[in-house]
Amino acid sequence: MYYNDTSPFNNPHTSLKSHKWDPETVMGLANRDVGDRITCIGWATSRNRRCQRGPARHKIASAVRILNRLACKNASKAAGSPELREAAELLLCWQHQHYIPDVLKQWRIGLEDWDEDYEDDDSSFATFNRSDSRTSSTYDKSRVKKEETEDLSAEELRRIMKQMQEDIARLNAKLRGEGEKPKKRDGGAEKATPQRDSKQQEEEQQAREEERRRREKEQKRRQEEEDRRKEEERRREEERRREEERRREEEAREKARKEREFRERVRRAKEEREREARRKLEKEAAEWHAAWTRYSRGWDNLKNVSVTNMPWPVKSGLQSDVNEANVKLFFAKAPPEELVKLGEKRWKFINAENLRWHTDKVMQRFGPDAVDGAAKNALSIIAKVMIELRQEAQKEKEA
Repeated sequence: MYYNDTSPFNNPHTSLKSHKWDPETVMGLANRDVGDRITCIGWATSRNRRCQRGPARHKIASAVRILNRLACKNASKAAGSPELREAAELLLCWQHQHYIPDVLKQWRIGLEDWDEDYEDDDSSFATFNRSDSRTSSTYDKSRVKKEETEDLSAEELRRIMKQMQEDIARLNAKLRGEGEKPKKRDGGAEKATPQRDSKQQEEEQQAREEERRRREKEQKRRQEEEDRRKEEERRREEERRREEERRREEEAREKARKEREFRERVRRAKEEREREARRKLEKEAAEWHAAWTRYSRGWDNLKNVSVTNMPWPVKSGLQSDVNEANVKLFFAKAPPEELVKLGEKRWKFINAENLRWHTDKVMQRFGPDAVDGAAKNALSIIAKVMIELRQEAQKEKEA
């Protein structure tokens, strides 16, 4: 294997002579698409190429230390080391962690193939290093040429790639040829193959089981999160429902309270109106009763009655308030109830009042000056109204 200047495995503190297998070659760490840098060893399926994300430097350094330690062991022992998984986790980006079982499988196959080819033969690894250096020289020349001519045609690129593939094929053929001798010398290697296959199958089964458990754990975690989310959503919905119910109940209570207050205000207003109406009626009745008492008592003592103090048939008792409406209202409101109702008593009462206010009767009592004096107009109005009231009472009596 060749070690370029940028390779993290080109470490002066690590001797290549102590390595029993080449980590960079077996693991396929260098990404040719980005100048042999170490990038994520996952496969970007959407771009149909290897992932070009570079792991953090401390992760690459940790992975290199692990692989350098494993390279000091036989390839078969390294294939069974649990540290391989740790190195794979460090060299995979966050998006391609699910490739760990596939990467482990490829690495273990590569280590077992290496073990079959170079087991107990350090000279073969040295030969591989020399051959790989020559092949690397070819690659380096191609890479330098590519840097010098950035505008290479597609045909030139295909030619370079084809040359690289041919060199790799020749190198692999040579290595396989050199590896036949150890295989022939060690007859037990063929017998160990089924054991290695069984071990590999067990490791693959273990990796699949770990992946299955990881997926089950992840699925369980997601299910628990979903259950918690649904429970929280149900709790919030229940709380919202209870809050809505409390709000409706509060609104109903407030509405009922306002309705009660409104009905109470209406009742009180009605009662107040009724009381006011009663007070008004009582006051009016008292006023009419007083007017009638004053009027009737005034006529009881005829000796004291004159034109100047005559009891006028109006509510105020004043001559100035005498008119047809006030006189009619007086005889409708002022007399006692039995004298107001239609019938025989009403007719007799009105007939007597008609005689009292007849012009001839007034002239007889108070003299001609009363009829022709200041009270002439008032006396004429009263005489006219009384004639009309007598006619109405007569009709009602006859009916």
